[in-house]
Amino acid sequence: MGTVIGVPHRRIKATLTVVLVVLSFVGQLLPVRAAGTLAISPSRTQEVSSSGVNLVVTVRGLVGGQSYSNYWAVTDPSGKNYTITTTSMASPSGNYTISKVYPRDFGVGAGITYVGQYSVAILQIAPSFGLVATGQFGVGITDKLFYQRTQVVSIKAAGYKANDMVAVSITKGGIAAPGFPVHVTADGSGNIFASWITLINTLTGNYTVSLTGTSTSPKNPPDSQWFILIPASLDLSPAVLTISASSVAISTTVTQPDGTSLTRGDVTGQFYLTGTSVGTSIRLIYNQTQGKWTGTYTVQSSDPSGLWMLQVTALDPYGNNGQGSTSLSVTPPPAPPSQPPPPQNQFTSLWFLVVIAVIGVGALIGFRFLRQKRMLPPHLQVDLKAVDVEASRFMGQDFFRSVQEQLVKNKDSAQGEKDGS
Repeated sequence: MGTVIGVPHRRIKATLTVVLVVLSFVGQLLPVRAAGTLAISPSRTQEVSSSGVNLVVTVRGLVGGQSYSNYWAVTDPSGKNYTITTTSMASPSGNYTISKVYPRDFGVGAGITYVGQYSVAILQIAPSFGLVATGQFGVGITDKLFYQRTQVVSIKAAGYKANDMVAVSITKGGIAAPGFPVHVTADGSGNIFASWITLINTLTGNYTVSLTGTSTSPKNPPDSQWFILIPASLDLSPAVLTISASSVAISTTVTQPDGTSLTRGDVTGQFYLTGTSVGTSIRLIYNQTQGKWTGTYTVQSSDPSGLWMLQVTALDPYGNNGQGSTSLSVTPPPAPPSQPPPPQNQFTSLWFLVVIAVIGVGALIGFRFLRQKRMLPPHLQVDLKAVDVEASRFMGQDFFRSVQEQLVKNKDSAQGEKDGS
């Protein structure tokens, strides 16, 4: 059966301090002292916790078969102290374990109705006196102190009058969060339940949540606490598949903390081999039909073979990001054989010879013409008739005639192939 001690907070602390000092001193004079460890679970919870907080103490160094009495004290943030006394028999090995739940096992009035730290002290009071174990657990209005964007902020509070209208406010730097404050009606037990659904673009930073009742007297300490909203950590599940010897398909899902898919942002992939990047970065595009971000990479013959690691990075327009990786064994395709130089066009070669021949004829005619002239007239004049005679003589030579015949022959052969096709 629990006992509620309703005395001022400062007097409680002073009294407990004196008692603990005295008990510790007396315990040192006794031959057998208890040595215990206290496990508290959870270490932090919300107001209106239906399951409470588990307190498990294990005591060692005792006399087997001896009966021991312990005094448990839990002090809440308002200064109220709730106590119980337990008696246990030490096992032959000289130890025992006791488990209690706060507030369920601590009598009328015990509760989780204040924000802050709850202190736990366990004393052995018989057959000897001494401090067995101490610990703390925290109680808040929210279920967590840190949230990622898109996560729901759960708000719970207790200790209000039944059906009281309670104002719930969330502020950041004195500015109200979107949709707040809201007014919530307490249930028949004086409990308040509310929530805030954060968005992918909600401002990050430090927020304060506070509750104020209409007819309920202000709490001491008040129902007010901070929590922090941080950028969302995107969850990626990349996959890579070889399509052919020269092509690799890449895909990944990108999931936000609330479980929805990211459809807008910058998603890229990069291959690595033993820490060195392979190829260039691959830009992935969201495929609405597949619900995935997809892309391809063309494997070059110059790429190294081995176990490639693919690292995919996602970044949305609001600064939320994430990474994922997978691996694939890659064997690049063989290098293509070297190509011989393109064949030279015969017509081009023959025409080139003709041009050279014509230039040579012109040079020869000019040289012979100058030799025939002992003296040049004041103005250089060309005897066109003499030039024509010399050109006719050269055209009749065997070399030029063979060139002409070869051109005609090649032309007839090319025309025959064209007609045959």
